[in-house]
Amino acid sequence: MGDIHTRIGRMSTPAILIFLAAAICIQVFPAAAEAETYYVANSGDDMNGGTSPWQAFRTLNRAALAVRDGDAVLLRRGDVFREFADFRGKTLSLGSFGPDHLPMPVIAGSVVLKDWQPYYPKPSVHDELLEKLNGIFLPNQSPLVTCGLTVQAGSGPMKGWKVHKTSIYVASAGDQKVENLFVDGKMMLIARFPNAGAGPASWLRLKDGSNNNTIVDDGGLARHPRNAADYWKGANVRWRRWSWYFENHNVTGYEASGRLSLGGKVYIGDIAPRPGWGYYIDGKLEELDAPGEWFFDPNEKKVYLWAPNGEDPNKLLVEAACIANGPSMSGKVEGIEFRHQTDTGLTVGRSTVVTGCKFAGIGDIGLRGGWDASGSKITNCTFEDILNNSISWNENNATASGTEIAHNTLLRCGMAPGYGGSGPWHSCGIVISNGKGIKIHHNYFEDVGYVGILLGKEGNFAEFNIIKHAMATLNDGGAIYTNCDRSTIRNNIILDSEGNLESSGPWANLGQGIWPEFLNDFKLSVIENNTVAGSGCFGIFLPNNYDCTISGNVLYNNGKAQLELSGKRDSNHKIEQNIFYCCNDKQAAIQFRESINYGSLKGNYVCNPFTDSPIAQGRNAGRMSIREWQGKFSWADKEAKTDVVRNPQVPVGLGYLFINDTSESKDVPLPKAQWGDLDGKPMKEASIKLEPYSSKVLILGSGISGPMPKYYIYSEMMKAGMTAPKPVAVSKPPATNPGGTSVAVAKPEEKPKPPVTTEKLATMEDWVAKLKFRLGLYLKSGQAPKFRCQAVDAKVTVEAMDGSGQLTLVDRDGKKISLAWDKLTIDDYIGLAQDMAGMTDTALDHALLAYFCHAAKKTDKAQEHLKKAGSYEKAVRDATGM
Repeated sequence: MGDIHTRIGRMSTPAILIFLAAAICIQVFPAAAEAETYYVANSGDDMNGGTSPWQAFRTLNRAALAVRDGDAVLLRRGDVFREFADFRGKTLSLGSFGPDHLPMPVIAGSVVLKDWQPYYPKPSVHDELLEKLNGIFLPNQSPLVTCGLTVQAGSGPMKGWKVHKTSIYVASAGDQKVENLFVDGKMMLIARFPNAGAGPASWLRLKDGSNNNTIVDDGGLARHPRNAADYWKGANVRWRRWSWYFENHNVTGYEASGRLSLGGKVYIGDIAPRPGWGYYIDGKLEELDAPGEWFFDPNEKKVYLWAPNGEDPNKLLVEAACIANGPSMSGKVEGIEFRHQTDTGLTVGRSTVVTGCKFAGIGDIGLRGGWDASGSKITNCTFEDILNNSISWNENNATASGTEIAHNTLLRCGMAPGYGGSGPWHSCGIVISNGKGIKIHHNYFEDVGYVGILLGKEGNFAEFNIIKHAMATLNDGGAIYTNCDRSTIRNNIILDSEGNLESSGPWANLGQGIWPEFLNDFKLSVIENNTVAGSGCFGIFLPNNYDCTISGNVLYNNGKAQLELSGKRDSNHKIEQNIFYCCNDKQAAIQFRESINYGSLKGNYVCNPFTDSPIAQGRNAGRMSIREWQGKFSWADKEAKTDVVRNPQVPVGLGYLFINDTSESKDVPLPKAQWGDLDGKPMKEASIKLEPYSSKVLILGSGISGPMPKYYIYSEMMKAGMTAPKPVAVSKPPATNPGGTSVAVAKPEEKPKPPVTTEKLATMEDWVAKLKFRLGLYLKSGQAPKFRCQAVDAKVTVEAMDGSGQLTLVDRDGKKISLAWDKLTIDDYIGLAQDMAGMTDTALDHALLAYFCHAAKKTDKAQEHLKKAGSYEKAVRDATGM
């Protein structure tokens, strides 16, 4: 075709001008560049081009320099990238490549420490520490430990020194500042006093005279073996400042009397410290005296470690967390693990999708959503051992969100006391500081230091979540807690938000299930179809909230009350079709503190099977019956239902909670026993159908032996291999064919009548002897009947019975009582027989109960149990004339 000059020479002048103009445009305005994919692998080289797996970069930082908006960065599976990569908020795709069987790639905020050397303390370190190290140089005939110096004993020098092993090792951290330390993936604790793991004894305590910047200790510091002025100066205090937050302070001075002077920020100055609250001190090398502890010397940049089980750390993977943050970006992140960053694992904005990722061992926030993060999707991720909040979201309220946080698993959030940061709203699962229309759904939480889901702005949703054991290191909060109007909280399962009192003082509020805050006049929340069980205080705590809808919830066995109502004015709530079920006589179904109108209460099930007075007015006021409540307050539920079984003999007569914790309708198997619904109707089926994330309370009639779980949870029942018993075939009545002719159906075989017992049970002594024999059998099988013992005027459990019939009883307070058999009354016989009959539904136990009820002139009850006496019916009739 010839060269360009030849082609131009053949053109006319206008054509030449057009050609040159086009050429200039091509040079000045190139076509839009196509998106590039960059590969990064530990085996790569930053001198490579990075655009293919075999030309991969070695570092994430090199990829960050090359990448533009719209590009992709892929990390090789099985590799760990210990660096900070600054993507400068670019929009890109971050994913993985390589063999599928390898673990997901890791962006780590830690470095590996090696070349550990045994640490032999200098002579200036106190001997008590060296004794705890098992000695370094120890004379054969002396318990004293020194550091290689000649020690005089009596009139001459000690001899025969032996070198002993030290448990502490030391390694250089280079120029890094180490915040946390991990050994084989498990976080170690900074050397502390008192040591962790001893329950309440793991804490020092305040006494009078403490203030915001001063701790006056109640004696624990003065008893320390190295107690001296300024001994604690430079250390760190982790202080349970109040029921719902910790504060960390540096120690600026110490008086040997037990007085600490503190530096650092005071977060809520108007809360005065109270005597009895807990704290501990860490960050001092001399306190490194137990396996699993470590210390970082910031001056020498050295790390000291006593590894678990006293092992040599050179044989272990020791990772020192020293890099503050993981990437900050927008776009898509898939299949990446973020590990050990000291601040934040990943920060996202601009409608980012984060899916299938893992966040582990991060010092502050696992995943942070920025002001421009509207429309983001956080799905199918796992968060483990995040020291503060697993997800912290701070999105512009003015945007139409669409953000979803769904199908994630959050385990052990904020579970290291004092490590979650200072001030409020720490040690949580998910915190929404700002944002509107955010949907948090189908997430699983287990073991959360403070709140599982915290909604801080109005118009957000918490639905179909499972939260187990929130409020595990703090209290005075809830599994789901709101600080705003217009929250929607639906179909969640919340179990065992008990609240932690280990480090608190004599008073502390406990854990709630669902708590809309009371500090402002919050309103218009919807709380419906949730299951809340086992909270330390209230199932739903509704103080100073207005115009809320509370419907369809199952509130079961919550410590103080199932529902608490209070406020400053008429509330105008709609509270309908809820179940408020108590499991001991101290719990209230509904508690209210002030005589105001709470709105419309309709069709609720209000039950405490131990008492006729399930309603409590005020925290310390007396109880009232449903009828008294209805007669006294216009807003009381005039359609309230209650239980049909009174004063149950545990476990018979109590309600048990069955839960479907899955996203599908399930037939939940019933343990083999006689079950009934809350209306007293017997359950004939071998299972109950439950909708997703729902529950039902069933009443145990009889027939269970052995221990019972706290709750019957579908997924746990399936793991245990429990299935529903096959239903017994029932014969159909005669049917008719289309022509109207009768179709014969085989008659079922008649059940044979039980044989009549020939056992001699003619006198009261015979029946008492048989009762005693039956009790012995129950005790041998590990079962412990319970009854109200008239002889000692207490409800007791039978722990043992010796050969002479001497009984060992245990009351509710755990006090043991010794009682001779012949001290029992006829009512005691009835109580024993009733509990045993409820355990196994055995004919003889019903016969015993029928006999003793007749003797006590309880004719109706005697007739009731006579019908269940089977082959013993005749013996009862012969002995009583019934």
